[in-house]
Amino acid sequence: MSSFTKPLILEYGLRGDEPVYKLVEPFEYYTFEVMYSHQGDMFYPFTDPFFRRNTYSTPFVITVPKGFVTNFASIPKIFHSILTPDGVHGKAAVIHDKLYGEVRRDFKDNLLHCKSWTDIIIAQEFMEQSKLLSDKIFVEAMDVLKVKPWKKSIMFTMLRLFGFSAILTGGK
Repeated sequence: MSSFTKPLILEYGLRGDEPVYKLVEPFEYYTFEVMYSHQGDMFYPFTDPFFRRNTYSTPFVITVPKGFVTNFASIPKIFHSILTPDGVHGKAAVIHDKLYGEVRRDFKDNLLHCKSWTDIIIAQEFMEQSKLLSDKIFVEAMDVLKVKPWKKSIMFTMLRLFGFSAILTGGK
């Protein structure tokens, strides 16, 4: 079963006038939901619509390092009365921020090695599949945290619609 194994210890700060939080200690999430297929020089998440389970007894560990900066969930202020950035889903949001950072880094790295339009299309598809996997891990982590189904649904829908801008801009 997937789980968080350590407490989330943060330090509050500001980036401009926006609140941000820096991890004081490394933070981990263990998931059995991740499985990759190696094709050429890139790692692609399986695109199976049923989201294949890891059949190994060892979980995939997502580690967020000490010093990582997060803003939790990027929710417009107009919606804060129903969804706050740092609610019950906060730990899942930190994991998701880390995963989106990895997707952004990998996408930029892949674009640097593109030699044709086909390579660019492959890099774009890789980014889209990695984003989907990140979003699914976010939902799974919210399940672990027992976030209400209607909140999970809204947050997942918003990520699917607007998450690309967070990847391309670094969440700014």
